[in-house]
Amino acid sequence: MDGKTFHLVAPGSGLYIGNNAGMNDDSTNNVNTFVGHVTGVLNTSGGNNSFFGFSAGNFNSTGSSNTFPGKEAGNFNTEVEHFNNFVKKQVETSPVKFRRKA
Repeated sequence: MDGKTFHLVAPGSGLYIGNNAGMNDDSTNNVNTFVGHVTGVLNTSGGNNSFFGFSAGNFNSTGSSNTFPGKEAGNFNTEVEHFNNFVKKQVETSPVKFRRKA
């Protein structure tokens, strides 16, 4: 802390805030941001992901460039799915989703 800024240094340039958030990350340069209890817990080598909220992106393991804001958002996204944006609880089961194939 330098007065106004809090500096965190983490392996893989990731930021994980919350109980078990990002706990299985492989510590390579994944550049993920996971905020919330068990958020991104199964992510190993997926990169450039942003998950916010309780259990968001919980089952994503190697998927990359995903954004999941909201409780349990993106929970059915698994390993090879990329460039997804799921908003709110388990919205990927409804017709309202935004997806771009790699």
